[in-house]
Amino acid sequence: MLPSIRLNVNTFAITGIILFAIGALQFPALASASLWLLTIGMIISSPQVTKHLIYSPPVILWLAFFLFTLIGLLLYWPAAQRIANIDAARRLLGLWWFIPLAWWIGVNEKRVLFCLTTAAIAFVFERLIVTDWTTPLAIISGERIRLGFSSINHFAQYTATLLIGLLCLMPRVWQYTAHWQRARRIFILAIYSALMIISAYWLVASQSRGVWVAFTVTLFIIGSVVVIRYGRRVLWRGLLLGMICVAGISFAVGDFVIKRFNSDAATLVYLQSHQPHVLPNNSTGIRLNMLESGWKWWQQAPLVGHGPAAVASLIAREPAPLSEQPYKHLHNVLIDTLVRVGLIGAVLLQSLFVWVLLAAWQGYQHGQIKFDLWLFSSAALIFSFLCNLTDLRLFGWDWQNYWILLAGIAAGPTLSAFRQRSTSIAQ
Repeated sequence: MLPSIRLNVNTFAITGIILFAIGALQFPALASASLWLLTIGMIISSPQVTKHLIYSPPVILWLAFFLFTLIGLLLYWPAAQRIANIDAARRLLGLWWFIPLAWWIGVNEKRVLFCLTTAAIAFVFERLIVTDWTTPLAIISGERIRLGFSSINHFAQYTATLLIGLLCLMPRVWQYTAHWQRARRIFILAIYSALMIISAYWLVASQSRGVWVAFTVTLFIIGSVVVIRYGRRVLWRGLLLGMICVAGISFAVGDFVIKRFNSDAATLVYLQSHQPHVLPNNSTGIRLNMLESGWKWWQQAPLVGHGPAAVASLIAREPAPLSEQPYKHLHNVLIDTLVRVGLIGAVLLQSLFVWVLLAAWQGYQHGQIKFDLWLFSSAALIFSFLCNLTDLRLFGWDWQNYWILLAGIAAGPTLSAFRQRSTSIAQ
């Protein structure tokens, strides 16, 4: 390939990365268009690209899942829901669209950091624009905020991911600015600290208990990995910082946090008293009813499920109060996936998730990405999985683009090997 043509293709791809980073968390049309740019650029960059990518594990999983959905549509899933099932299956197949993003990001750390920084700035800037500055702080009024998102859990999950990224990359920023002029360094660190404070405030004020629990578990995982990596000398610092954060959050919002968890505790009392049929009609009670119903529905079609779009119609057939809720999913990624696509489809989808985590680990082990980027991508992916245990986002564009962003960064080092192989043959 001529150098000028290669340069134009790379410019094409960089433009796609920038547009996707801007649109990933809030502009789905822009994100989709940019993914097409990345895909087209990937295809025309080398005539050997398809030949080598076809043997990569994610493409093999994609082909297997495509074949599975085709068989399900033709032989097993209701014909009356065929159009809806095709659309839902298309959304699931779209989860593999992280491949062109990973292809172009590769092991280029500058591209990864630029993509993450652009996505974070776009998210924060957009949220600050929609903030109503005339109202009192949510931690004072007790209001539950979502800042322009249709779902509180969207907002909470993205905010928590931002905070995870800021925590994981904090040592890099501290070290990078160590030799700067004092005033310049203080200015940058002040902005960084302000972003952490804003994201922590948004996370708490969203009042999403599922995200809170997932975030707490993820912090424990991050802390454990850091201690293993750096030893006990950093343990006291982490404990001190954690105690300060917990004390500050408890002082600011302890009352309404306790109230929300007390509501959950009261609901669980019914289960302990063996009265699941009288669960309160609140968020926890509805979720528990959904888990029970989902388990029953999965047993009716254990291998192939009822279809990717079947959950809404199954819920509508249930007695009140479940049928009275406008839900289209079961609020749990494991049960929901089993009901929709059965054990076979669930294994294929979860295999993709596991492969991405292994790809990130392999990239770190081979020195292709640094510790902090590996820690962020892996921790954020685990966090997203934990969030999907209480509020499923698997079929929405919002979670799809969020997944593509994280999976693209995690899988970049592994898929770059296929790129290098095809490029060397083309030359």
